[in-house]
Amino acid sequence: MGLTVKLHQTYIYAKHLILFYYSRLIKLTFSVTKKIQIKHINCMILTAKLYRLLMIKLAFMFKCFFGILLVISFDVNARYKKEITCATAVFEPYTIKSATENRGIDTDILNALAKKINWKITYQYYPWARLIALAKTGRIDCLFSAAFEIERTQYLDYTTTPLHITRYYVFAKKSKLISTLKSLQKKIIGIHRGYVFPEPLASMVVKGELSAIEAKTEKELFQMLNLGRIDAVLTDKAVGDFYSEDVKNIISFPLKHSGLSAYLTFKKGFLMSEELAQINIIISDLINDKVLMSKIYKNY
Repeated sequence: MGLTVKLHQTYIYAKHLILFYYSRLIKLTFSVTKKIQIKHINCMILTAKLYRLLMIKLAFMFKCFFGILLVISFDVNARYKKEITCATAVFEPYTIKSATENRGIDTDILNALAKKINWKITYQYYPWARLIALAKTGRIDCLFSAAFEIERTQYLDYTTTPLHITRYYVFAKKSKLISTLKSLQKKIIGIHRGYVFPEPLASMVVKGELSAIEAKTEKELFQMLNLGRIDAVLTDKAVGDFYSEDVKNIISFPLKHSGLSAYLTFKKGFLMSEELAQINIIISDLINDKVLMSKIYKNY
């Protein structure tokens, strides 16, 4: 358990701190004894008794401190034993729904988090627009792979480290001759329903320079692209690469300076502030664990 480890580290630090002051106190006792030049045997016996008394007191302090830490440790771990419902949209390879397991890059990170803090996660999948409606009414405990929006902070508590950063790419068939933003004019582009167009595509749609069609999933969008019903698809680079394997003669190009961070969020007030702070630390540790993240990405 991450919290237990940190408490153990605190305990070790406190142990050394107590021993340090204990040794300083003993040195001070002998220093005072030397300065007053004790010569009488009764005084030496008194000093020995004082020394023994100090040892007993410090040992008692140490046991009390350890006991308090142990109680805190059990209390925190017990509090973190949660059964939690987390919802997201199917967004392969980040979130993959199958008949046998819940997997994907972001899902694997959540599973690693759950293992560290003894959570049992039940996963649910909905279209993105419905996810937001469920989150607004507090009917799900957590929503993940969610972009940050100020309005959402009214009903969601965000973690601080993104699970991934969406890199927007435009995917199109070579025959459409689409390789720049200018070449998208008067074309039809598909986007996942509930997602927001980044600039400058948003302005192009508003001005009527670009037509937009929404679909429930990226899988539907790439099927439409393959059938020629749309000219291009806007999505994350990893997602587009995942779905475009079955589309022949496809090209892609990035939108410059576009990046959308995707976070783990919780229903407002679902976690206490210290719990959320600890979750932030653990997620940051997981994301910065190069060995773990390399292993996760290799699976997809």
